[in-house]
Amino acid sequence: DLENSDEYGHAVQFLALEPSWGAGGSILQEFLLYMPGGGQNNLSYTQNHEYDEVKLSRLAGNALGEVGIGSTAVQVGMGSIFKRAINPKVEVLFRSTELRTFDFSFFFAPQSRQESDELYGMLNRFRYYAAPETDFAGLLFKSPSEWRIFFYYKNNQKAWNVNPYLPKISKCVCTRIDVDINPDSEFSTFENGDPVSARLTMRFVEMEIIDKKLIDKGF
Repeated sequence: DLENSDEYGHAVQFLALEPSWGAGGSILQEFLLYMPGGGQNNLSYTQNHEYDEVKLSRLAGNALGEVGIGSTAVQVGMGSIFKRAINPKVEVLFRSTELRTFDFSFFFAPQSRQESDELYGMLNRFRYYAAPETDFAGLLFKSPSEWRIFFYYKNNQKAWNVNPYLPKISKCVCTRIDVDINPDSEFSTFENGDPVSARLTMRFVEMEIIDKKLIDKGF
């Protein structure tokens, strides 16, 4: 009842895509889930940048040492100069930027056997698209599906729109998926054996570096 219920005002959409170059391949399946909250998930846009430290004093020392080669007088002079410590003056050189990662965790508690059947069918499809495919001989892997993720909110006219105030997520791959059956209680099922609760946890990694141009475009 996510789409038509007045109880929910936010949703997250996962699109499983056929692997391809560029913006993304054809859509294989769509999943629309509630926006996790209440301690289940923190939507964090983390950018980690790598820098190398360079001590200028080391470079200067190497250069002066080369000047003193072959001259005892010059080498002695250098020793007297450096009885005092050199200011290390550290500079940092930019090396690279890490790909952003996003973690999502959803807790489900179906209220009937029908809802439970629908839930575990959906969980299996998530696992299906996150898994690789092998060729007929089982020797080669085909890449798992790629993903796009969008955030929606319901406006005053009860229509769903992409939330423009949340930065967009670029095309992703799913690097981890966990399905935990009855995570917070003793194991129990409905009459047909369907578990009464489950938690879905996924980790996605973007496939491109988010630079200034993409941030200006809303990423």
